[in-house]
Amino acid sequence: MKQKSLLSAAITILFIVSSLLAMSKPEKVSGLHPTKNDIYLNQLLDSVRNVRKKDVGEALRLSSKAIKLADSLSEPVWKARFLCNKGICYRMLKLYDEALKSQYDALSVFQQFHDSTHIAKSMYEIGSIYFLLNDYERSLSYHFNALYLREFDSNKISRAKSYLAIGNVLMQMKDNWRALDFFLNARVILEKETDTVLLANALVNLGELMLQMQRYNEALDNIDKAIALSGNDEQKAKIMLLKATLLYQINKTDEALQILTDISKSLKETRDFSTLVNYNDLMRNIYKSKGNFEKALAYSDQVNAYSDSLRMAQRMEEIARLQLKYETKQLEDANEILKLQLKEVGFQNRIKGHLISILLLGILVAIVVSILLRNRRANQRLQMVNQMLEHKVEERTAELRQQGDDLQLAYSALKKSEALFRAINETVPLGVAVTDINGKVSIQNQNLTSLGFKTDELANCNWFLHIIPEEREKVKELWEGAHKHRKALPETLFRITLNNNLKWLRMRGSCLELENEFSGMVIVMEDFSDIKKYEQELIKAKIKAEESDKLKSTFLANMSHEIRTPMNAILGFADLLPSLEYSDQEKEEFVTTIQSSGQLLLNLINDIIDISKIEAGELKIIPTTFDLGDLMETLYQTFRQQLDNNEKQNVRLILSNKEASRDYVIHSDKLRLQQILTNLLSNAVKFTHEGEIEFGVISISDQYEFFVKDTGIGIPESKLDVIFDRFRQADDSHTKQYGGTGLGLAISKHLTQLLGGKIWVESVVDKGTTFYFTLPGKKDNKESLSEYPDYSSKKVLVVEDVEANFHLINNMLKRSGIKVMHAPNGYLALDLAQSERPDLILMDIQLPELDGLSALKNLRKQHYDRPVVAITAFALAGDAQFYLRQGFDSYLSKPLGLEKLYQLLRLFFDPEYSLTNGKGITTSDETND
Repeated sequence: MKQKSLLSAAITILFIVSSLLAMSKPEKVSGLHPTKNDIYLNQLLDSVRNVRKKDVGEALRLSSKAIKLADSLSEPVWKARFLCNKGICYRMLKLYDEALKSQYDALSVFQQFHDSTHIAKSMYEIGSIYFLLNDYERSLSYHFNALYLREFDSNKISRAKSYLAIGNVLMQMKDNWRALDFFLNARVILEKETDTVLLANALVNLGELMLQMQRYNEALDNIDKAIALSGNDEQKAKIMLLKATLLYQINKTDEALQILTDISKSLKETRDFSTLVNYNDLMRNIYKSKGNFEKALAYSDQVNAYSDSLRMAQRMEEIARLQLKYETKQLEDANEILKLQLKEVGFQNRIKGHLISILLLGILVAIVVSILLRNRRANQRLQMVNQMLEHKVEERTAELRQQGDDLQLAYSALKKSEALFRAINETVPLGVAVTDINGKVSIQNQNLTSLGFKTDELANCNWFLHIIPEEREKVKELWEGAHKHRKALPETLFRITLNNNLKWLRMRGSCLELENEFSGMVIVMEDFSDIKKYEQELIKAKIKAEESDKLKSTFLANMSHEIRTPMNAILGFADLLPSLEYSDQEKEEFVTTIQSSGQLLLNLINDIIDISKIEAGELKIIPTTFDLGDLMETLYQTFRQQLDNNEKQNVRLILSNKEASRDYVIHSDKLRLQQILTNLLSNAVKFTHEGEIEFGVISISDQYEFFVKDTGIGIPESKLDVIFDRFRQADDSHTKQYGGTGLGLAISKHLTQLLGGKIWVESVVDKGTTFYFTLPGKKDNKESLSEYPDYSSKKVLVVEDVEANFHLINNMLKRSGIKVMHAPNGYLALDLAQSERPDLILMDIQLPELDGLSALKNLRKQHYDRPVVAITAFALAGDAQFYLRQGFDSYLSKPLGLEKLYQLLRLFFDPEYSLTNGKGITTSDETND
C-alpha cells in the first residue's frame, strides 16, 4: 500500500514538472490580455486584408509569409487565421481546390481551440466555395452550420451575410419562398445596422428573386432602392444594367434603352469586359426588337469584340493564377523546411528539458512526499466535498438541460407560428397591416404595398396624405379614434390618389390583444375600384335603359302619328277620286296630294329601314367618282321647289360657293351623300319660317366641308349633345309643333361616319342652326366622267310583267346602248335565255304562270351560267342574302334608280369593278333602298 502511494506521488511529480516546462514556453493570450505577438500579428492580418482589396496576388504572397511567421512564433491560431485569409485569396483567384484545402486546414485548428467565431468564418467560406462549384447541397450544409454558430454571436453583420448566402443558394435551387425568407431577414438586420453596401447587395438579390418569381413590380422596386443605396458609380451602373434587363423582359424597351444610354459611359470606364458584353448584348436585342437592324448589327460587333477581350483577360488571369500557385508552392516548401528545422531545435530543447527534469526530480520528490503525507487527511476531506459538489453540479445540469429543452420547444413553436403568420399574410388577397397602440404600421404584407403605399409612409402615418381632401379628416378621425378607444375599426369606403390614379379602398380592422393588453390593431384594405366602377356602370345602364324605354315609347307614339297622317290623306283622297261630284282639276289636286303623301310615307319607311340596317351593321357604302357641283345644283332646284310648294316664299335658298364647287370631284357614295344633305335641308325647311337657308361645300386641305345654315327656331344648348341620338328631337313633348321621327339626324351621323367623315352642329335659339360635316377624298384635278358607259355590245333580258316597269328599265338601259329584250313571264324568259344567250338577266320575282325563283332553277338546270339578278318590291333586311342563297348573282329592290342600276352593270360588265364572294357577286342595293 505504501509502495503504491509512493509510485502515485512520483507520477504526480513528473506531471507537475512537464507542466512547468510547458508553461515556460510562450503562449498566446486571448481575450482581454493580448500579448505582443497578438498585437503584431493582428496588425499584419489587417494589412493583408487591405492589400487583398487592391491586389489579390500580392495578398496571397503576404499570407504565405505570414503563415511562415506565425509558425515560427508557435502561434497555431494566428496561423489558422492567415490560412483562412489565404483560402479567400485562392477563391477570388478561382483556384477552388487550393481554397478548400486552406479553409479545411484552418477549420481543423479553429475546432481544436474551440474558436466558434472563426469556425463559423471558415464554414461560411467553405460554403461559398461549394456554391461557386455548383455543389448546392454541400454549400447549404456549411452555410447553415455557420449561421447556427453566428446566431449566438453579437456580430449581426456576419449573421446577415449568412442569411444572404443561404438565400442565394436556395434561389439557385429554385426554392424561391425559402430564399425570400432569408433575404428578408438579412434586409431587416442591414437596415438596422445601416450597412448601405451590404443592404444594396441584399436588395439586388431580392430584385433578382422577384424577377425569377415573375413579380416584376416588386423586382423593380427593390432594384430602384439598391440603386439609391449604391456607393459608387461602378456598382450603380451594374445595378442599373440589371434594371434595364428586367424592363426589356417585360417589354418596356424604351425605358430600358434610356437607362442603358445613361450608364454607357460609366460601364465603359469600368473595363469590366463581362459587364460590357451583357450591356452590348442587351442593346443588340432591344434594337433588334425595334427593327433597327443596323444598330443591332453594330452592337453585335461590340459583343464579339468585348467577348474576345474577355477571353483574353481570362487567359491572362489564368496565367497569373498559375504563376501565383507556383510561387505559393515555393513558399510552402520553404515553410516545410523551416518546420523541420524548428522540430530539430525543439528536439534538442526537449533533451535539455529532460535532463533538467531529472535533476529537479530528486529535489521535488522529498518535498512532494512530505506534502502528500501532510495533506493526506485534507485530501480525503476535499474528496468528500468534491463528491457533494459533483452531485449538486449533476442536479443543476439536469435542470439546465430541461430548461434548454423547454426553450427549444418554445423556439420551434415560435418559428412555426411565425412561418404560419407569414404564409397567411402573403397568401390572403387583401392588404394587411398590423399597427401599434399609437396607430403606426409596424408590419404590412406585399398586397398592401402593391396598392401604392410606401413602407415609411405607413410607419409614420403619412399615408393619410394620399386620401382625397374631402374624405381625409373623416378617415383619420376613425383611425385615431379606434386606436384611442381600443374599438374595432368599422368598414369604411374612401378614395385615394396614387401615381395619378384614383382608387376606391375599403378598410376595416379589429383589435389585437396580447396577454389581455391592447397592443394595436389588425387592419385589412382592399382595392374596391372595380366593384365601385361596376356599380356606377350599373346605375348608368339603368338610367340609360329607362331613358331608352321612354324614348322608344315616345318614338312609337310619334311613329303612329307620322304613319297615320299621310295614310289618312292617301286613303281619304283615294275614296274621293271615283266620285262625280269633283271636277278634273280638283281630282288632279287629289292625285298630287296622294303622291306627296305617298312620297312622305316612303321616306318614313326608308328611314326606318336605314336605321335598322345601321344597327344590324348591314348598311354598305358603294363609292363612285362624281361631280359635287351637279349634286349641289340638283339639291338646290329640288328644295327651291319644295319651299314654293310649302308656301315659304319668305325663305331664301342660297347655294354658296356655286362656281367653285363645279370643279369639285369626290370619290364617295353619291346616294348616301345626297341622303345626308337631303335630311339636313329638309330640317332647315321644316324649322325656318322666314329668313334664309344657305348650303354649300368648300375644299379644305385633303377634305371637303359641307354646311347647311338656316335662320330658323334653333336648338337649345341642352339638346345639342343628344340631337344625333336615334329617336331624339329638340322637342320630345306630345304637343310638339313639328312632325318627324327623330331618325334623320341619327341616320345622317352614321352615314357620315361610314363615309369617313364627322358631323357637328352649332345653334342659338331663335337665331338659327348650322350643321357641318366633312368627307375625305378630294382630287386636285377634275376627272372626265362619263355618266353612261358604252355597253352597246351587251344584251340584257328584262323579265317583268308590269309594262310600265319594263319601259322604265328599258329607258335606263338604252342610255348605254344596251340591246334590251323583254319577257312578261317566266316561260318566255326560259325560251329567250336559250335562244339569245343574254349577258345579263334582270328577273322580277312576282311573275304570272312561272315565278322568278322557279324560272331561275330551270335556267340552272339548262346550264345557263351567266348572271341573273333578282328584282323585287320587298325591301326587308336579309332579302339580299336569301336570294343569293337561292342562286341569284345579285339583288335589286324597287324603286330602281339610275345610280344603283349602273353600279350593278359596272360590277358585271367592267372587270375593275367586280366584287366576288363565295355565293356570287353582291352589291349594296339592299342597303341603298
